[in-house]
Amino acid sequence: MGHGYLSDGLMGRAQERKKGVPWTEDEHRRFLAGLEKLGKGDWRGISRHFVTTRTPTQVASHAQKYFLRQAGLAQKKRRSSLFDVAPDLELKISSTAARKTDQQAGAAAGSSPSPRTPFFGTIRVT
Repeated sequence: MGHGYLSDGLMGRAQERKKGVPWTEDEHRRFLAGLEKLGKGDWRGISRHFVTTRTPTQVASHAQKYFLRQAGLAQKKRRSSLFDVAPDLELKISSTAARKTDQQAGAAAGSSPSPRTPFFGTIRVT
């Protein structure tokens, strides 16, 4: 007989957490545009008008990570991340990443990549 503990298996399956889907470069750019227009803290507005694919809670979480990343960059150098993408700068992907993208497109036999495809390449701002 159980006593209501998680180890009793009463709530194990009902409360499984969903895994997060990585933000795309496009979503991050729209987040930055919304942040510039609406300001820090209007996560519902950014979600509603800029990053419509994410909930206000997801936008707030992304913002928290973004601001922590920005604060940490001033202290020490880190490897590049989606959070390093600036809204107004043109990006050039290294030729290696471009070749991989071409190979993936060829392997897909003409099908276009999904707009939700996460970006895993290296971003170099020049």
